[in-house]
Amino acid sequence: MIRKAPLVALLLIAGCGGSSKSAQSSGDVNCPSGQTFDGEFCQVDQTVATREQPATEPEPNEPVAPVPVEDGEPTHQEQPNEPAPAQEEPSPVATPKMATPVDVTMAAQAGPLISYMASAHLPAGARPFGSPFAGQFAEGQVLERKVQLAAGKCYTVVAAGLPPISEVNVALFLEGATIAAAQDETTGMQAVLGSRQSCFQPVASGTYRLVLTVEKGQGVAAAQVFEK
Repeated sequence: MIRKAPLVALLLIAGCGGSSKSAQSSGDVNCPSGQTFDGEFCQVDQTVATREQPATEPEPNEPVAPVPVEDGEPTHQEQPNEPAPAQEEPSPVATPKMATPVDVTMAAQAGPLISYMASAHLPAGARPFGSPFAGQFAEGQVLERKVQLAAGKCYTVVAAGLPPISEVNVALFLEGATIAAAQDETTGMQAVLGSRQSCFQPVASGTYRLVLTVEKGQGVAAAQVFEK
């Protein structure tokens, strides 16, 4: 009697081996997309993975934070300071120094000079207007007296200084004015304002300042107003 078991076993073994080899062929194995069969397993295709990987999008630029500015720090570049053009300052108006008033008796020696000058420069019919006034002067000092002059009248002022005074001036200013309404045009130690027919005639009645100035020298000087 012939034994069949070994033959059947060989056929089974052969059948199993042939079936396994056929199942592992590349034509019978379905791998997921992006994978390939290497004979034993499904492996990821590196070429496909690299090709299908999405490109990295550049990150948006982040806004630049403003640089904080400390208190007092300039926010812009400052130009170097240029020296401002020099401006001429107005010259201050010098206030004249006042002479020291003295009693007219101290100017007694000036009396004859004033009388002599009056006889030569007064218009006919002129009379003394008020009392004479005098002062002790240093060079450049002035002496003032307020006088009330009337419109329609004619005024003459006579002044004289004693040596070593060598230049005396006299002027009339309307109260509050800085420009003389009348002044003498003589030189020397004697001064006359409004000689004869050129006597000063106010346009309107008002208060005037009679200013006696010693421009050169020092000593006693006096003045007298006459009215016609």
